[in-house]
Amino acid sequence: MKRLLNSCARVPRPVVSAGAATLLSGVMANKATAEVVGFASYPRTVGSNRFVDVYMVMDSATNKFSSVTGVTLTTNAAAGFTQAAGLASKTWKPDAAGFSSTDTSVDSFVTAGTFSGGSYGGSYYASTNTNGNSGFTGTSYNATPASAAATTMPVGAGWFTGDPTSVDNTIMLLTGTQYKWSSSAAQTAGKGTWIAHLVMANPGTPSSLTATLTATGSAVGGSTLTFSNFDLINGGIAVPEPATATLAGLGVLSLALGMKRIRARLKKNSNRAS
Repeated sequence: MKRLLNSCARVPRPVVSAGAATLLSGVMANKATAEVVGFASYPRTVGSNRFVDVYMVMDSATNKFSSVTGVTLTTNAAAGFTQAAGLASKTWKPDAAGFSSTDTSVDSFVTAGTFSGGSYGGSYYASTNTNGNSGFTGTSYNATPASAAATTMPVGAGWFTGDPTSVDNTIMLLTGTQYKWSSSAAQTAGKGTWIAHLVMANPGTPSSLTATLTATGSAVGGSTLTFSNFDLINGGIAVPEPATATLAGLGVLSLALGMKRIRARLKKNSNRAS
């Protein structure tokens, strides 16, 4: 019996190969800086309209939104994205000063967080620190009295916060089945900063309505992530992150190989004893 136990003790532990070790260290290094993990949306029907609030998802409540760039935002709604009437509301610039841009407004706009970091009277208001970049061409962000409503967003548009330390730049917990996610990583994080409020008129068959987003999100500190063709109404396809899936596979494989060696050694010594 002593000989048998000593024999088992000498069974080598599962060892991760040099390549796998490199993969592991790379994944851990990436995880330390992977603050932006995706996007989320909150689609819902309100009367004859479809509302969609959009969030940039980060993996820690201490992370801060910096910007969204390289945006391509599309919809098959016949009239495009709905803009409220008036000089302060007919573009993608939020009417933050007039406090008319909220998550209940029949109006489409972008935002860099939530005014004062919370709700007032049951509504969230757009941040006064929101700034559009040069990708907003023409009068799509800054209106003139004669300009038309900005029912489409210029390809390549972007926006950013003018004050990353502001209370407006807050992370919100996104809980509930109504949220849609660009990836399983975003769903696991479950929190993000409000970056847009979209409104579209529902067609005769609301289920046929589509809206997609391609954008690069950036967090304060340099972390960025680009996600293409996120279905804002129906959600993305939740799949395991490749690196995570690979590491899980390595762990299972190593454990299986180790157990196989132990069983073989036990069987061999059992045969010798008999």
